[in-house]
Amino acid sequence: MCEPESIRHAAALQRREETDRRLVVNGVIEHECHLTRDRGHPRNDVTVARNRRRHENGLVGPRGPSTDGDLDAIVLARAGLVRLGLDRHITEVFPVDRMLPAPAQGALAIQCRERDAWIVESLARLDDPATRRTVAAERAVLHALGGGCSVPVGAVAVARDGGALGLTAGVFSMDGLSSSWTNLMGEEPLALGEAAARQLLSAGARTILAAFDKQARLETSELTGGLR
Repeated sequence: MCEPESIRHAAALQRREETDRRLVVNGVIEHECHLTRDRGHPRNDVTVARNRRRHENGLVGPRGPSTDGDLDAIVLARAGLVRLGLDRHITEVFPVDRMLPAPAQGALAIQCRERDAWIVESLARLDDPATRRTVAAERAVLHALGGGCSVPVGAVAVARDGGALGLTAGVFSMDGLSSSWTNLMGEEPLALGEAAARQLLSAGARTILAAFDKQARLETSELTGGLR
């Protein structure tokens, strides 16, 4: 069996809208396509719920987000709507201090084979160092917590003067009632992300993640027809 070729992240493109969450509002109930990363919801007239439907199944189409059936509104990452030319449907901003974006939200990376030196060299011209560093710090938080794209972890890093990074990260319970937050400054992205993860774990994130893992296993067993 052939081993997969070594793949390299050759460029991190300049980031767009990394700190914004936008609300496509059509009523009083909002549904989020990912797990909520909520810190005391920014509106008191809505109820946050999970939506299991995928984009490719009609959640977002050429005419905009679908709010048919039980959906009165949908929470989506603004960067995706902007890239799809659907930003005209955006009606409200969720500030980052109330709802953290997912790690690396709004960032695009270009990968290529490690051995294609000329492609690596060409793509290097597209690399944005600030985006690469901030995304690295955010993803380091997620990696250190042992999470993936479905884990309720939020993180956003901002490049400061002098090469420093400011990192805000949080872990949130499924019902939004419990959370663990941290804010750190540092210069080395990986070390900063790992330090943030340690602070989150010591501040209660371990309990929140354990409860999430238990719930995820129950949901998986329901889908497969039995307990694991």
